[in-house]
Amino acid sequence: MEGPLQKERKIMSGNTSRLVLTVLTAALLTWSGSQAVAANLWWDGDANGVPGGSGTWDLTSAVWLDAYPTGNQVVWTNGNAAYFYTTAGTVTIANGTTISATGVTFHLVPGFVINAAGTGVLTFSTGNLSVYQNATINAPITSITSGGGNLNKSQAGTLTLTGSNTYTGATSIAAGAISVSSVGNYGTSLASNLGSPGTETQG
Repeated sequence: MEGPLQKERKIMSGNTSRLVLTVLTAALLTWSGSQAVAANLWWDGDANGVPGGSGTWDLTSAVWLDAYPTGNQVVWTNGNAAYFYTTAGTVTIANGTTISATGVTFHLVPGFVINAAGTGVLTFSTGNLSVYQNATINAPITSITSGGGNLNKSQAGTLTLTGSNTYTGATSIAAGAISVSSVGNYGTSLASNLGSPGTETQG
């Protein structure tokens, strides 16, 4: 296969610390092709004024900061960009809630987990999803993904897809790797080109 996603494979092993981005298979991870002007918000799950921690991602709780490392505590507004910094934790999208983000950024710390309770939905309001991470951080995504946007992987870490993904946009790797455990994890655009699971890396 030629193009942005190369057929270089590697074995993932060991018990290293890792940053984890997961959306439970009962939820949807989708994005549309529309463009939006986004504000940058930093996750403050414990609502203590310090970035990071665990909590519920909804449309009513003031668990975000409007500046880093300190800022005003604000409620998430759909169409913003989510940043997860400083202290890892478990982030749960509330049952019945649709969260729309222009992108998600993880920085420096391993261990973040993003789950979706019940019918919680995470969508992306731009045509591209970019996940940034450092070389030693992994970011698994467990979900059913759909939509016409593109999946763009950036930075040196590994993005692991474990859900039955159905997104139809292109998939590109600017750096690092995307790892999957089954063909269904690729999304429809990749499943038509790749016949076996593995880890696809840039270059």
